[in-house]
Amino acid sequence: MVSERLQLFKVVVVAVLLLPRTAPAQSRSIDDFFRGFASAWVRHDPFLATFTRYFAGADQERLERQLTPETVVYKRDRIRRAKQGLTELRKFDRSKMTEEQRVSADVMQWQLQMIVDEERYLDYTFPLEQFQGANVSLINALVVVHPLVTALDAENYIAALRQLGMRMEEAMERSQQLVNKGIQPPKFILQATIEQMKRQ
Repeated sequence: MVSERLQLFKVVVVAVLLLPRTAPAQSRSIDDFFRGFASAWVRHDPFLATFTRYFAGADQERLERQLTPETVVYKRDRIRRAKQGLTELRKFDRSKMTEEQRVSADVMQWQLQMIVDEERYLDYTFPLEQFQGANVSLINALVVVHPLVTALDAENYIAALRQLGMRMEEAMERSQQLVNKGIQPPKFILQATIEQMKRQ
């Protein structure tokens, strides 16, 4: 199962983060923005970097030794970067873009806005559930996504594997925070998730 983290990347190969502030929007093209955007976004998501093998060399190796955080702090930072991306995207004049650039910009704006709109629903995304919870996405990252072709891949895999306990603890801590607020999944989701975890 492909994680929801891939949704932005699958439709348009761009993501969200400002390019260096030393370069004002007028001095760079929308294509420069897209390229910088994608690289910065992928750097903040080890799962996505591992799935796409987006980088090469030391950058890629570093990311393949990690698992993406399962904290609300990470999710809020992702939303913050999406907001920054929308602000930066609006600085470009659509009338000066090619048709292809306009379509890419429109799709990017739509997807970033969806990420921003998640903010009000963060408390209603269950960290442990049978479809896209950490109990599924972390296993998927290690069993399905992580490459195991070379000896270096194996070393990176073991490094990532060592983070599994910490990431599951983050998801459990977030679950407890929601329970303390009186928010928990319906009984059938809990039952399905527990059974799934037992099988795994």
